[in-house]
Amino acid sequence: MGLEHVESDEAAAAVTLLKRAQPHAPGAQAVVWDNILRGVHINQILTEVGIVPIVGVHAKKNPEGGEGRRAGRYVPKTADTDTVTVRLPDGAETMIHLSACDGALSRKQLTETGEPHYEPLPLTRLQRNPNKQGFRWYGSYKLPGSLGGKEISVRHHQNAEDDKRGLNRTENLRPIPESSPDFERLRVLRPDAESINRGIEDSLFLNRASAKGWRRQMVDLLGHARLVNALTLARCRARLPVEAVA
Repeated sequence: MGLEHVESDEAAAAVTLLKRAQPHAPGAQAVVWDNILRGVHINQILTEVGIVPIVGVHAKKNPEGGEGRRAGRYVPKTADTDTVTVRLPDGAETMIHLSACDGALSRKQLTETGEPHYEPLPLTRLQRNPNKQGFRWYGSYKLPGSLGGKEISVRHHQNAEDDKRGLNRTENLRPIPESSPDFERLRVLRPDAESINRGIEDSLFLNRASAKGWRRQMVDLLGHARLVNALTLARCRARLPVEAVA
């Protein structure tokens, strides 16, 4: 499967590639990518491609990179998303404010000093609903016991209401945020793609391309991809029972 030469806008090219790959991978559930994907691209992947992007959220402030995160100087990005009314165990009703904090849906409260405190809510179910335009996404989140422990449903895709509010929901909220154990489990798959890039570089003589011009180089890359796919299929079939292969 080919993709035209990309001079810029890697994120838009990634979405185009995913749309082309979708008919050939009907069982795909998620895609792992780096932070080049922003809210508009993530919304397209959710609503048009219909899979979950495993992508981190840009920090509000993190000049030190990984070191700043480890040292606790990382400042996560936050955004208010929803306000919902819930019924307490005693029958009374209260409003709770929901925000995205580092990609995770959280209950937002103010401390005695007026500073916001974010309590992440555990995701219990992620639901994809098809419609005429593509897909709509909702997450079911469990409230703390002090609020009755019930589940609430929160929308993950962008809509006209968000646009009117000036909220970029998909830029700030993730179905699977970095704090989720599922993120770590799936994120490790990304280095496999990076290793393919390294394998291509290692195959070059003195790190020089074997063809001149991006069109000729694209032919080389497609040939390399077909070889990798053929080897992968052969190794997978070797693990299957004899009757399954036959």
